[in-house]
Amino acid sequence: MQPISFIRRALAATALAAACLATAPATAQEDYSWISTTYNDEADGGRYTAALTLGVPETDDRQFHSTCSPRGQSTVLGYNTGNLPNGRHVVVDFFQNGRNVYSKSATVYAGAHSEAISGVLFNTEVNDGLWVTLKRGRSIRYRIRGHKRARMTLRGSSRAIEIYRQNCRAIQTASSGAGTYNDEDNEENNVSSARSCRDFGRVKSRNSQQPITIRFTNNSGSHRSVMWIDYNGQPKHYRDLAAGESYAQKTFVGHPWMFTDGPGNCKEMFTPVYGAGNNFAITYDE
Repeated sequence: MQPISFIRRALAATALAAACLATAPATAQEDYSWISTTYNDEADGGRYTAALTLGVPETDDRQFHSTCSPRGQSTVLGYNTGNLPNGRHVVVDFFQNGRNVYSKSATVYAGAHSEAISGVLFNTEVNDGLWVTLKRGRSIRYRIRGHKRARMTLRGSSRAIEIYRQNCRAIQTASSGAGTYNDEDNEENNVSSARSCRDFGRVKSRNSQQPITIRFTNNSGSHRSVMWIDYNGQPKHYRDLAAGESYAQKTFVGHPWMFTDGPGNCKEMFTPVYGAGNNFAITYDE
């Protein structure tokens, strides 16, 4: 397989971010790294998005790219699709030690211009068996059923995959099916913010594997109480903040927090995401 230059964004049929594929010089698999990142996707209304990539750092040379936003997850896998037409439904088989260990339905993604490289596109979930498969061993081979096999390194995949899945859970927990997810007011700090209190009663803390310290600053102009949402989905009072006050709170990625007014009405909720900023400005005041 010729290592390929890949995605700027993945676009699935489910209306995830746009896909843009471009060529790059052949690169040794040893130069590829698994990297988990987070960002605000301007092409998707500024929604907070997690990404998992296998490629050469600081370049567009990529072989694998998965994204997760409140809308869902999508993955693009680099592959020489030959003469297969764009949009053709196929099955991708994964092999280790000569044995088929996983199979996935996918769609052929063919480039729209002469410089684009073909690949396969499929939807994934945070608990998809694909993630377990990609954490085992040093490498894996895959193919469109009936076609030649390609190789993908798994060196360093386990840690990056777990960070990506934690980020994805936090993003999906924060959105909780509300349909909107906007970080506009906290874009400078690059943190995930759920503006609506409709999440309350639906979310709760899960796992305590990735510690993080967040500085909460009360810029709402009014009193705010800081509440942790525990493992049963119940609020636990931690701190009271007068207008303009701030403090550093130790917590964990994926643990929701709620901010209430004097009478105890929910005004805003927030869930920290790994790799994002460590400051959250409490600003909502309706």
